[in-house]
Amino acid sequence: MNIRNIFLFFPRIRVPCTGADPPEHRIQAGFNLGATAPVGLPATIRKINSYRPEFSPSLGYELSWRPSASHKWGAAIGVKLDYKGMTTKDEVMYFHTMITMEDASGKSEFEGAFTGKNKTTVRNAYVAFPISATYTPNDNWRINLAHTLPGYSAPISMAT
Repeated sequence: MNIRNIFLFFPRIRVPCTGADPPEHRIQAGFNLGATAPVGLPATIRKINSYRPEFSPSLGYELSWRPSASHKWGAAIGVKLDYKGMTTKDEVMYFHTMITMEDASGKSEFEGAFTGKNKTTVRNAYVAFPISATYTPNDNWRINLAHTLPGYSAPISMAT
């Protein structure tokens, strides 16, 4: 999966605080370039006829803190919501398939090898919780060394 994040704006909101330097609140909005893809295409996919990444917005909130304005190191925590998706049309040969159908008469399953044209649409939503150490060399730059705690993902995948 090749995902690039581009953030459109980084507003700073200062909250009055006594004692140490007040924390900074950041709202991040942007979009992801790229889409969902298996690592290495399976040999059963013979030809890709079309590929279309979908609009993939990203929204986040971050709370960062430094002991004082003269300190270059600090810490940050946050929450981030990502949407990622794509649609592809391809031709497959001997593609392993399992179809499960459920209706009033009961549940039926079919499993086997499929050869023909395939259309796949993937839409996923992710919630992540980044924790990072921050380094601020000057007022114009800030570098994050982050670890993202896994959150919740809600995949919505369809194949026709």
